[in-house]
Amino acid sequence: MEDEDDALWSYMHRRTGMLRVDFARLRALGQWLYPNPGEMIADTESSRANLFIMVQGVAQASYTYEGYEGAGRKTMRSGDCFDYRIFNSLGVFVGFPNQQFEAVAGEESLHPVIVYRIPLAPLVGLFEAAPSMATFLRTYSTGVLAREVQLIEAQSWSRLSFDSYGAPEEEAWTVGGRSRDFCSLGEVERQRLRPSWDAFSTWFLGSLSPFVRLGERHNQGALSGDIASSKVRQGDLIGLVDMQLHGRLAATRPPEAAAAAAGCPGACLPGRHHATPTLAPADHGSVAVEMGVVPSLPPPRS
Repeated sequence: MEDEDDALWSYMHRRTGMLRVDFARLRALGQWLYPNPGEMIADTESSRANLFIMVQGVAQASYTYEGYEGAGRKTMRSGDCFDYRIFNSLGVFVGFPNQQFEAVAGEESLHPVIVYRIPLAPLVGLFEAAPSMATFLRTYSTGVLAREVQLIEAQSWSRLSFDSYGAPEEEAWTVGGRSRDFCSLGEVERQRLRPSWDAFSTWFLGSLSPFVRLGERHNQGALSGDIASSKVRQGDLIGLVDMQLHGRLAATRPPEAAAAAAGCPGACLPGRHHATPTLAPADHGSVAVEMGVVPSLPPPRS
């Protein structure tokens, strides 16, 4: 178990910059899973309540999106996580509005499937107690989504994902081998973590400064992120489609008036700016437009 913890720490440090003390807080929340081939790892309910990190092996995920028919499928491998919808809880609207999700341990994996599961509720509590943890996880989500896009774009010349330094994974990764990011830290990486007088003096002198750095007290996030975070943290099965501010305004005002209030030209009205099918707006409740108040939203993030 200690070896697995060290591997997970190496992975999180490489992908977020997280230090040991921060990782200890995260590790205290989660647990290791060792599903058998063909065993369900996550269904819709558990994927809403947990973040799953694939450490080793292969899993098959299936999902359906709000308002669309047909199921999507994705093969999950080492270094992946699921499902992406949970990243909305970090206060940034990333979408992935699935209303159904399942992940099953792959029977074709040549390595035992190992997954780390982190419950969302205590994780959100940790964000409140230690705001830096939310920053680490936002960095993590950015890397995950960037790799997803990069892998799609690179399929014409590579079947492999990329590690935290941009190098393609080994061929064994395709059949369940571990991402290189789970390997022990190298000497250069360890050297960077060793304490030094220069680093200490810089931190100490900075802590004594009577001036606040520009932007240090800024904690206001995007409204779309607050709405998405609220929906995901509450465990709602739907609600990430048609949640734009002007879409919410349209529920209480004529379309043209709502667009004008939101500073959106007529071409920007829902259903007019692209050719995708118009979906029925979700019932998000009334919005006090003039005050900019959205009911049941969390306070601004710190």
